[in-house]
Amino acid sequence: MTPVKKETRVCDHAFVHINIYINTKKLGKKLVGEGEEAHKTPEPSVYKAFQFSRTITHVQWSPDSKYLLVNLGFDHGRPGYQTEFNLIDIVAGEIILTRKHQDGPRDVPVNSIGWMTDSERFITATPDGLLYIWNLKGEVVQEVDMGEGKCVDIMCMVPGRNEAVIVTNDNKVELYSFEGKESKPIDTMTERPVGITLSPNGAYLSISTKANMDLCRPAQILIYDFASLTFMRALEADSYINEMFKIMPTFGGPHYEMLCAGSENGKIHFWDVETGELITVLEEHSKHSGCTAFHPTTSGLMASCSDDNHIILWVTKDLCRSLQDEDEKWMESRRIEVKPPPINIKKGW
Repeated sequence: MTPVKKETRVCDHAFVHINIYINTKKLGKKLVGEGEEAHKTPEPSVYKAFQFSRTITHVQWSPDSKYLLVNLGFDHGRPGYQTEFNLIDIVAGEIILTRKHQDGPRDVPVNSIGWMTDSERFITATPDGLLYIWNLKGEVVQEVDMGEGKCVDIMCMVPGRNEAVIVTNDNKVELYSFEGKESKPIDTMTERPVGITLSPNGAYLSISTKANMDLCRPAQILIYDFASLTFMRALEADSYINEMFKIMPTFGGPHYEMLCAGSENGKIHFWDVETGELITVLEEHSKHSGCTAFHPTTSGLMASCSDDNHIILWVTKDLCRSLQDEDEKWMESRRIEVKPPPINIKKGW
């Protein structure tokens, strides 16, 4: 794949569902930029920037791509800052509401967030064992109690369904239905996972786990058949390192049969989900690369971000040639024919 770099310090990023915008998650700043034509023009531009006073821990697009939910969760480095979440109206370019959970005078951080399929309700999960369902006016319309001593640490909504894959504080991975209010067990982990990802077509589930140095166990990405909720295989590589930070993989390929994940050494890994084979390793980043994202409709386009202050847009050779042709057409359509200005020859000159 061919890399195209854009410099900024980034923690996370995501392509939007209908490809109008792309967002990047920075320390204390949310950038929303053009996505539909950004990769087809020489200079992608920033649509809107939102400044926050502290670290952004979660961002989620609404299914209709009209809203962006931004969570400022608990930050060990900045415990004095308020924990709150904000809802951004993308078309208006405004923050339309700000809310936070409180237990008396104490602020309660949000562990995870998600959207219902109607794009009119969103979900926040808190350490007190409750899931709150909000409307776009910032009103709680429903509370879901997960049971005594149980809370949701990680949540990943299932595309097109009011269900979520959740990881609880007792390291159980479950499929929870917000409509039926019931859970199906998927697995029980020996250690707490650091991230879960679902393929857009709902075929595969990945669960990221850190390395355990005491057990001499390498970092792994566990793959499950999501239709049957059964374990398939564990993906690992000598060059794949996950000991301290969160690594968020992404599924890609025509049928999402390929998994891509960054690494704490900056290397980008590609595995075949069905066989477990390591396909290739890309080494363009120089520092920890925690997040990768395939474009939802443009096959062969992927983004990765890193602590080396770069976002890299990766393209396959075929797509690169296609984009070069698009750039030439774009530049040609904007080329102005240069003509010399008219000269008025006055008498006596």
